[in-house]
Amino acid sequence: MADRVVVTGAASVLGSGVVAAIADDPDVHHVVAVEGAAGDPLRRPKLPAGALVDWVPGVPTPAEWQGLLRDADVLVLLGTAVPAAESIDGSGLASGDLDACRWVLDAAAAAGVRHVVVRSTAMVYGAWPDNPVPLTEDAPVRPGPASAFALEHAELERLVLEWRGRSGATVALLRTAVVVHPDDGGWLRRSAWSAGGLPVEDGESPRQFVHVDDVVAAVDVARRRRLDGVFNVAPDGWTTAEQVRRLRGPAPRLPLRPRFAARLRSWRGRLPGGTPEGLLAYLTHPWVVANDRLEAAGWTPSHTGEEAYVVADTGGALASLSARRRQQLSLVGVGVAGVAVVGAAYLVVRRLRR
Repeated sequence: MADRVVVTGAASVLGSGVVAAIADDPDVHHVVAVEGAAGDPLRRPKLPAGALVDWVPGVPTPAEWQGLLRDADVLVLLGTAVPAAESIDGSGLASGDLDACRWVLDAAAAAGVRHVVVRSTAMVYGAWPDNPVPLTEDAPVRPGPASAFALEHAELERLVLEWRGRSGATVALLRTAVVVHPDDGGWLRRSAWSAGGLPVEDGESPRQFVHVDDVVAAVDVARRRRLDGVFNVAPDGWTTAEQVRRLRGPAPRLPLRPRFAARLRSWRGRLPGGTPEGLLAYLTHPWVVANDRLEAAGWTPSHTGEEAYVVADTGGALASLSARRRQQLSLVGVGVAGVAVVGAAYLVVRRLRR
């Protein structure tokens, strides 16, 4: 029997990719794409001929959700209230979605929806000094108390899992690493995740970047196979902050002592475009995740974390170069800078000896 699928947050880069993948499935006869407040017709994907997709602009009311979910088999919950560019990692849910999610889940229960796919974030694990590297889905949910984004997603997960218990439906909860894509308007380079901020003397947390196409594939696997439970969505392995700086381009800097760096970061976080205070722990302590459970279910990432970063980092002077050439130039630049620093240090020591 062919499915009727409802997708929320369909106007985001992630959402439009998911709609295109679902519309290409011969087992789906009807897709309802709810755009949300980010509604932008330019982001509507090119669909296969004959695909039946209804586009719903804006954010539906509770009464409208009941009509949209009538006779639906699957609900894909990617976001409902805000533009994707305003969220912490450039895609998915953000502040203001929780009330809308309650409306959607209530309507889904009344409509008898049997399967739900929800995009969450690996930030719900929190960034703590005692975190194992990597974290698995069995790790406790303990988001950073200063991160509103992580706290809201932890609450979203609680709502969804409670709903699963009441409804008897299956729910695939996808916890993604930082989602990146080439159409982010330079967001990644300006973000805290680019490692372009203040380095800390005693180390920084490793980074994990997952390409939006791999997240689309993860959503599609979870929908097709009716996966039930929590699944991390991340590339194989992770990238150190120093490796990210090399990918970003040669920019040697002097590391700062942790206390001084923390004060500067806190001060800069109060300025427009600065790093929010809630992200400081995520830049210092590990929160990278393992993807074994999702890979065992049939998903395979097509991009490494390094490839995803290079593809998405469109704002730098090296943007027009290939990933391989950028890496080569970055390594050469770091090497030259290292030689310069060593040479300067040698001259200082020699002068002091004299």
